[in-house]
Formats: sequence, C-alpha cells, structure tokens
Amino acid sequence: PGLTLAADAAIGMWGPTNTDVSRVDVCLGGWLNGGGYTLTKIGGGPLGLRGVASNLAAVVVSNGFLFSESVDDSWGTNLVVESASRIGMYNNRRTTAAILMRGGAISTWGSVGSTYAGLITLASNSTLDTESRMGAYGGAEIFIAGSIGGPGGLTKLGTQTAHLLASNSFTGGLVLNNGGGQINVNSSNGPALPSNVQLGHGVDGGGTADIRCYQNNQFGPGVVVSNRTTWNDWTRLVLLGTTQTIAGIDDELGAGCLFGADADVGVTRPSVLVIDAAADHQFNGFLWDRSTTNSSTSIRIVKTGPGTQGLSGSVKWGIAPMSG
Repeated sequence: PGLTLAADAAIGMWGPTNTDVSRVDVCLGGWLNGGGYTLTKIGGGPLGLRGVASNLAAVVVSNGFLFSESVDDSWGTNLVVESASRIGMYNNRRTTAAILMRGGAISTWGSVGSTYAGLITLASNSTLDTESRMGAYGGAEIFIAGSIGGPGGLTKLGTQTAHLLASNSFTGGLVLNNGGGQINVNSSNGPALPSNVQLGHGVDGGGTADIRCYQNNQFGPGVVVSNRTTWNDWTRLVLLGTTQTIAGIDDELGAGCLFGADADVGVTRPSVLVIDAAADHQFNGFLWDRSTTNSSTSIRIVKTGPGTQGLSGSVKWGIAPMSG
C-alpha cells in the first residue's frame, strides 16, 4: 500500500490525543511519496506515518501526536512541530529529519527507546518528555544525537533518561523538572548544556532531578546551575570523574547535591568543578565525594573569577563527605 501527494494535503482524525480511540495509521508496510508537497497532521487523534517516506517538502504537526514505529525516517527530512503537538517514536526507531520546534514536545511512543539524529531548532520554549502520556504505552529513553539550537528553552519531563550526545547552542536554558528523571550529557565536540540549567521546579513530592556528566566540559561559557527543589525531592549534579566549568551554583532550600559519584561503580578519577564566577552565588546543598563505597573519586573545587561563590551546606552527610 502507498500514498502519493499531488498537492499539499492534511490528514488526521479529531479526538483525544492520549488514546488509541482516534488513532490513524498510514502506509503500514508501504510507502509515502510526497511529490515535493507538504503533509499537515490535523486533529487531536494520534497519527502514525509507518511507511518509507520520500519527496516530502515537510511534515507539519499542527495538533495532536505524530508517531513513528515501523521504519526509520518515516517523517521525511523536514518536520515542523507546533505548540499543541507531540512527536514520538517506538521500537528503537531513528530519524535524521531537521525538526523545527514552535513549542510542543519531543516525546516517545512507547517503552522502547528512540534516536533523534537531525538538527533540532527551538524557535520557542519546548518540551522533552520521556513519557508517552498514552496510558499503558509507558515511557522510554530518548537519545538526542543531533545538535539543538535556537532561541528557545527546553523543559525535561518524564522519569526515563534523556541523553544529550552532541554540542548544542540553544540559548533559552534547560529546566529539569522534579520527577524529570535524569539527563546524561555526553558530548565529545562541545557543550551539551550551552545555557543556564535549573534542576527542579519547586513542586513538593514531584520526584528527583539529576544531571550526570560522562565527558569533560559539558557546560557552555557563563552557565549557572540552579537548584530549585524541596527537602522531599533531591536534585543531583553528578560529575563522575570529569572536569566541568560553570559560572556558579545556587541552591535556595538546601536540597541540591553535588556528587563525585552516586552509586556508580569504579569511578576513580578526581571530580573537578571549576567555578568561574562573574557574579555572586550561594549553594546551601550537600557536597558528596560519593554516596557508596563503589567508587573512590573525590570532589575538587577550583574558584576563579571576581564573583563570590558561597558554600554553606553540609559537607559531612553521606558515606563519603567532601575531602578533596
């Protein structure tokens, strides 16, 4: 089965976004030839493009959930996501499409991970959500292998892990909500986190929020890390034996944590945090070399710049308090 466009077209079904009741699957096991035209998804019901795509000028998601499940790159090469929309993949699918986010969410369609390998541009504030919000479909890890740019910011939701694997340049900042699981930053060619980072959003009982660093220099110039959480919901910046440079670290309520290692096994290199502060910052949280005996790393803090970095939290709580 196949579908060929002879003009710009729209497809979709009106109905709730978070249920299969109004779902439409297109080109399952077949092909979608765009003929050089644009296909727009309309309606709140989920739409699956499940065939081999070619010759699409663009796919525009104006409403509801667009998903991919059967083949890689079923969305073509250019994707536009409007503010009331979500996109997601399932079954280890991969897309190399250039994605323009005008709000809306990059998400997952189910419980098996997915990879976004094309350029992502945040034209406005958008969401990265590792839960499908489709009931029994659950959530999955998301791997962002392409660069993220643009003036917008990114808010991470969902308990599954998101992986930022490339150098990014978006300027609107990152918020990792309480209950937003963790973000692993692992870029080998520049900062994965180019603008200010906020861990937690101050909702009591929402859950933890962690960033884990797997290579050196994951923060862009001038980035400040702020912890906005409560005593019931820890936030963690975990260095894992890497060296990171930031412009300051803040914590208002004392529930933020700076770790060399958490329960990680075999981290032996020093975990170095360089604080190059131009302004004044205050960290009232916890400083841990490690929380278990699985690793031997220790935190070392280097202070540069004319600003003041206050450290007034506990350095004595946990298995191994700060000793570096």
